[in-house]
Amino acid sequence: MLDSIRQETLSPADASKWLRHVVTEEMARIRKDRALIFADGGADAQADWAAATAWRMLATRGVNAELEDEDRAELAAEGRSPAEINQLDITLNMLGQDVRSEPRIRRMARAFREMTGREEHLPASMLLMLRKLFVEGRAAAWEQMPADQGIEIASELAALLAKDLLRHEREVFLTPLDSRDGMRMAAVPIEQLMGAAPAEPAAPAPQAAHVTPAEDVSVPAPEVHRPAQVLPPVADEPVFDASIPAVIERLILQKSRNGISSVTQQQYRSFGALFGMITGLTDVRGIRKQHVSRFRDVLQQMPKSWGKSPKDAHATLPEMLARAKTLPPDQVGLAPGTINRHLDHLAQLLSHADDDGIPVDEKVKPAKLRVKEEKRDRDKRATFRQPELEALFRHTIWQGCESIRFRNDPGERVLKDGLYWVPILAAYTGARREELAALVVGDVQVEEGITFLNIVENDNRGVKNFSSVRRVPIHDRLIELGFLKHVEKARKGKDLFPELRPNNHSKADRKKKYGDTFNYAFRKALRLSLEGNPRKLCLHSMRHYARDQLALDISVPDKVRYDLIGHELDDVDSKTYGEASPLKSLQEAVNKLPVVI
Repeated sequence: MLDSIRQETLSPADASKWLRHVVTEEMARIRKDRALIFADGGADAQADWAAATAWRMLATRGVNAELEDEDRAELAAEGRSPAEINQLDITLNMLGQDVRSEPRIRRMARAFREMTGREEHLPASMLLMLRKLFVEGRAAAWEQMPADQGIEIASELAALLAKDLLRHEREVFLTPLDSRDGMRMAAVPIEQLMGAAPAEPAAPAPQAAHVTPAEDVSVPAPEVHRPAQVLPPVADEPVFDASIPAVIERLILQKSRNGISSVTQQQYRSFGALFGMITGLTDVRGIRKQHVSRFRDVLQQMPKSWGKSPKDAHATLPEMLARAKTLPPDQVGLAPGTINRHLDHLAQLLSHADDDGIPVDEKVKPAKLRVKEEKRDRDKRATFRQPELEALFRHTIWQGCESIRFRNDPGERVLKDGLYWVPILAAYTGARREELAALVVGDVQVEEGITFLNIVENDNRGVKNFSSVRRVPIHDRLIELGFLKHVEKARKGKDLFPELRPNNHSKADRKKKYGDTFNYAFRKALRLSLEGNPRKLCLHSMRHYARDQLALDISVPDKVRYDLIGHELDDVDSKTYGEASPLKSLQEAVNKLPVVI
């Protein structure tokens, strides 16, 4: 191949030098990584096989190589497991993205210039040849590297030591007691077991002075040398499970002692399941920098709605990515804030494992891969304007529909159920969708003559965080519309809006959301009443509307506004010493929200 390189792109001498550099560097890196992995408990044969095979495919098929269905079938016929094939697919995609990326090509160019002493700009044709040699060099390095023998060497050494110990124990046991005087186990230097030359023998100990029989000296009984006692492990020294799910559960347990919502607990578990599916890893000790990069990249390529369908729980990574390719661009890739939250969870996972005494790769720094926010916080989701809310509540759901089946068709019936009440409550409280839709009757309380929603964790749903636990007084307009009458009727049961309860919902399994039950009808109402809803408003936009309305009213103190919305002030005094705002102050603030229906 070197002979075919044209002089104007890359000389054979430079090509040979570059190829030698790539192979040498990669083999050194492989040895170093294997030494670290061996120190952690052994080599990962699956990962080694996946890396070697991926580089070979990139070298023979090009940098855009993908794992085809025929490849999967052939690998399965060879006896490769689904986990190994999935690992290969992940590795191939990750390595392919890396060698195609501009940062990688710039690093190649810089390394080549430093190696050859060139200072001029490298033409595109030369860069492509450098990349081709880079891929072929790494493939060759992996082909030539022998399988990691670290475990086998350690196992043989342990077997030799154990055999010698057992031989000595057997000799002691079979030797009569009166013949054991002075019996010692000959210490075998580890160098001798490893094949090294034995150390020089120590000088003999000086002989004891001769004692005549006339001297009255008692002679001690012969010392009996029994087998060395093997002490059991210390009872209260914990041995922690290094599997990723187990570390996550311990992390959740630790955080729950300081207080953590059930919603956040589920976020940690969802992160763990997603990280395992994307990387194929199950042991926290195996997490490396490339796994974190791959994790971040897939989060940017996966469907936004992933995880909302029960089928997603059993789907594979290729199936997830294949679905993403069928979606429009605005439905692909998690939001930067969500990606950064997953990376934060990964950092906490590694930190907690390290605290448990589990060895983790110190080079892994998830924070370095955080995604830059594309929008300011206030611009991430559109906010309702008052005329838009008024237009929405003129829709048939709130003014009269044909029937319960045709809520978006005009008629004479006003059905005051969850679909009717939850959006109105959102406009007059600023509460989150699930906080309202999953209310139980007992959450509507009266104190000091003021009726309020006691937003706390209940059997139907959790709360987002500590600041979400709050009391929100009922707006006077809600009372005029008959909300308290609805509450009295609902007291016969448990849920405030029983028709919104999802099928098979339970306290132990709260993945299904009450708000999803009416979401389709509500989104259709938005499209019909707002001329297609071009600003992509949603129920959460009402929360922003209420927050902004209260912020614009200078008579509402910041503390009261934050307590109503369920946010926390940034200053330390408010976080540590501040008490909740009085109900009376909260009621006065709520009633400042404009009447929109």
